[in-house]
Amino acid sequence: MQDNTILRIENVAKRFGETIAVDGVSLNLAEGEIMCLLGPSGCGKTTLLRLVAGLENADTGRILFAGNDMTNVPAYQRGFGMMFQNFALFPHLNLFENVAYGLKNAASKAQGRQHGNLGNEAIAARVEEMLDLVDLSGLAMRRIDQLSGGQQQRVALARVLATSPKLLMLDEPLGALDRALRERLMIELRTILKRVGVTAIYVTHDQAEAYAVSDRMAVMNVGKIEQLDSPRTIYRKPANSFVARFLGFANVVAGSWVEDGVYETAFGRLSINGTGTGAGEILIRPDALDAAERVQGRSDGSQLTAQLVTASFRGRYTELHFTVNGTLLEFEVEEGDHWNVGENYSITLDSAKIVPL
Repeated sequence: MQDNTILRIENVAKRFGETIAVDGVSLNLAEGEIMCLLGPSGCGKTTLLRLVAGLENADTGRILFAGNDMTNVPAYQRGFGMMFQNFALFPHLNLFENVAYGLKNAASKAQGRQHGNLGNEAIAARVEEMLDLVDLSGLAMRRIDQLSGGQQQRVALARVLATSPKLLMLDEPLGALDRALRERLMIELRTILKRVGVTAIYVTHDQAEAYAVSDRMAVMNVGKIEQLDSPRTIYRKPANSFVARFLGFANVVAGSWVEDGVYETAFGRLSINGTGTGAGEILIRPDALDAAERVQGRSDGSQLTAQLVTASFRGRYTELHFTVNGTLLEFEVEEGDHWNVGENYSITLDSAKIVPL
């Protein structure tokens, strides 16, 4: 198989005084891939992005792009693009001038590169091409303060893409927008990046954003990568309890293996599609409750007696909280009209949706 890796990060580390911000991180990006760095504040994701950009210097390790060692190359010589949360648009320039400014500025710093000798007509054509790409054609003469937050975000994206960056880095680009707008723009953003074919590193703390935008996700914690895989794989099978809890899963349960496929918890013995020995933790997924057969046993499941504490309607699903021998478990089910808070239920868990961590 042909290796299409374009970015290699090899054992990169960075300290700020006594604080280890990035702790021996290694990962590869394929050409045209969108990689999300996901994690809580202080996990090292933005520092890792800045190391790749050349805005910080690594203490150890190497950063290679297209086979060239970029570790000590100044940021302005790397040919990478950056997009930040605050967009950094010029309020005294109109939309067209904002996009053209980025193009002219990049050309003046990198003569001989693509677009390095563009004349006014070519720059105008390039700007129009980018405005069409981000669905802002016809608004070129608008002032920045006349644009919505979503339109400003697309202007910032058009400006950085106009320079044809070798690698695009985005640091919480939707962080300043409200949830409804973010939900729409995260899909648009991925579509645009894929249409252009640019390789991108995307920093976010928002799990839904990472799922929607990325080809692969690197979940970070205290300077290290806890799990690196596709969004679907990470969601379905978190590598450990930190990843599971960060993704928002509530049912992380301690216990121990009795034998292959059988796991003992404080509230009962569970059937699991997995193997292990000794003590450990499991994830009971929120969709593990087989609501249709909650009073009937299943040969491949686990029947438990539980008291329903809350039933909260959430629109597309109903969130249920049960206590089972003092342990609180949270589930999501489609049907939500017939649950009676305070009553006991004989519930069945689908063993295929209980994940060893």
